[in-house]
Amino acid sequence: MRIRLRDYLTSLDIKDFEDLENCILSILNKLGYSPGDVELNPVLNHPLLKDISVDYAVLKHKNKYGIIINVGNIDRESEAELCGICTLIGALYGVLTDGEEIVVIKPKSGVEWEYLDYIPSKDELEEELGIRDYTVISIKYDEYEKLDDINLLIDNSKYVFLDTNRDQIVIVQPNRKLIRELRFRGISFKSLNDVEVLESILDFVNL
Repeated sequence: MRIRLRDYLTSLDIKDFEDLENCILSILNKLGYSPGDVELNPVLNHPLLKDISVDYAVLKHKNKYGIIINVGNIDRESEAELCGICTLIGALYGVLTDGEEIVVIKPKSGVEWEYLDYIPSKDELEEELGIRDYTVISIKYDEYEKLDDINLLIDNSKYVFLDTNRDQIVIVQPNRKLIRELRFRGISFKSLNDVEVLESILDFVNL
């Protein structure tokens, strides 16, 4: 699945199309990544293969990276090479661009991958890497009014209940589809810690 780079930049309200490196860094910035999250031209190592060269490595965590980005021809061979690199170093996603189009892949193994039509945001990637926990989240009533779709919450989580004392809806084990949809719709939500979850549950039970 190929995405026109200019269209993707426009969707993120990025107007500088001239310099490819600036385009890539601008995309990452719009998706929430800071300059410190991005390594340019790193040389990565693996016990079976030394000196793996890539163009960009994004969001390092426990000796793994969230995204590997390479610039070059877009073809099956290049996609397979990128998939292999991601698998070797444990990267969750790979991005390939030739300056005109981009391809985003999520490796399934060293030789298989699926195509995506987006690059994951920093929040999404932190969740997948285990940096950020979205086991239980809450949405304030005024934010929910913007959504007004209780079925979306119910169908994409384990459990949903009202915390009337705190004017919020509590969502237990939301899936990634729901987190992504909330972000897409601009709905603010909060990840609850253990104490906050317990307080909400006790209040709900004692209603």
